Amino acid sequence: MTARCAAADIPPKPEPITMASHPEIDIATLPPETLIAKAEIVVYRMVYPPRR
Repeated sequence: MTARCAAADIPPKPEPITMASHPEIDIATLPPETLIAKAEIVVYRMVYPPRR
């Protein structure tokens, strides 16, 4: 049995869910207030896009 076959038996580790702007931050480790604040900013920018 090769190492490749043994590795196939181990399920892949799930990728951490990250923000595009900060790929090093795992969203699962953030407190809920941070996620709510981030979502409010995203919605605000959808409703009021930045003026250019």
